[in-house]
Amino acid sequence: MSASVYNLTLANFTQKYPTFKPFYYKILIGWLEKGVLSFSDMTNLPKALIKSLCEDYGAPITSSVLQKSETPDSTKLLLKLSDGLNIECVLLKSEEGKYTACVSSEVGCSMKCEFCATGTLGFKRKLLWSEIVEEYFHLLHLNNEIDRIVFMGMG
Repeated sequence: MSASVYNLTLANFTQKYPTFKPFYYKILIGWLEKGVLSFSDMTNLPKALIKSLCEDYGAPITSSVLQKSETPDSTKLLLKLSDGLNIECVLLKSEEGKYTACVSSEVGCSMKCEFCATGTLGFKRKLLWSEIVEEYFHLLHLNNEIDRIVFMGMG
């Protein structure tokens, strides 16, 4: 698996990028909290820092959307993780117009519940916290008014 910029701490930042003031770390974190998909969209960071971040991490979000399926009250995303495994996350809309993000916590599941397609895959591994954060940001790009988060796949 590739390294995630979400694991970058202030101490790591100052050690890894000694020519840049710690102030830029706070700006970077602000962009990451918004779920920005590209370092080049972080317009108030120095170009040299953006170049270094691209070289070191590729992109803020390392997973990609393989498939999107929609119904009137839900949008399901099939995501490909950096190690090639796939997971699903879902954005649900209630009758009251509230949005719930359903994020996976595992790749597959060992419970084998008959009603759940994920159970047929078997358990592969637990997700890293940064991968769970990425699921949320993929859903946030569908609708930026998420009211709740539900964790799936904890069998």
